Amino acid sequence: MEDNLDHLQLLQMELKSFGWDSIAAVDGREALEKVREREPRFILLDLMIPQISGIEVLRILKSDPTYRKIPILVVTALAAADIREKCLSAGCDDFLLKPFTRQDLETRLRRIVS
Repeated sequence: MEDNLDHLQLLQMELKSFGWDSIAAVDGREALEKVREREPRFILLDLMIPQISGIEVLRILKSDPTYRKIPILVVTALAAADIREKCLSAGCDDFLLKPFTRQDLETRLRRIVS
């Protein structure tokens, strides 16, 4: 889930290069709808998305027994000291600060998906 279309396309290309298909959402409401439709293997979640914030999407999914086991990697440009802790407390499986390298992304995804 990423609201910047350029970043979204780049993430989709990276995921494809790692051997994974992807579905995309540009806001929190759409993200929740797509998760409910497809039950993905993992979720990349930006915190700064419209409609429903990324942290709220995280809380909703992790509080629902149907979706709480889906690994969520938060990817964000928010560098405030407490953001990482808030995300981990809300249930994210890992946290990656933008900008990040292709290798960082792949390593973190493989860790949470395995």
